[in-house]
Amino acid sequence: MTTIAYSYKMGLVAYDSRATGGSYIYTDSMEKKIKVDGVTFLLAGQCSDREETVAAYFTEDREIREDIVVNAFAIVHKEKKVYMLTAEDGKMSVTEMDHDTCAGSGGHYAITALDCGLTPKEAIKMAAKRDACTGGKIRQVKV
Repeated sequence: MTTIAYSYKMGLVAYDSRATGGSYIYTDSMEKKIKVDGVTFLLAGQCSDREETVAAYFTEDREIREDIVVNAFAIVHKEKKVYMLTAEDGKMSVTEMDHDTCAGSGGHYAITALDCGLTPKEAIKMAAKRDACTGGKIRQVKV
């Protein structure tokens, strides 16, 4: 899993680099940012589902396998907008974000940190103190 934090007010998004499986930490240096056709994706969830999640975003009906849990952000640079991607019953939803929000295993810790005025990067650092699936290098991007 991972943690992604987005501050609408600051125009910043941050994410960690930890990859886990069960209680095992595979790496603390995974890049979770993928760029495809002018869209930057920040992905949380199963590594094996990343390609299918990105592909579903670009399809007209946005169908996706029902067992995929989508926790992702899409940053469309040409539109300068941030979207939250979620999935339910085999259908991906794309929602424009006009408020602070977080996703992933440490999201509930990170959103509290954002509410207290921390930057997204600082919020991820706080989440990493309590969430074992959040950690490694924390990257922050201006959107």
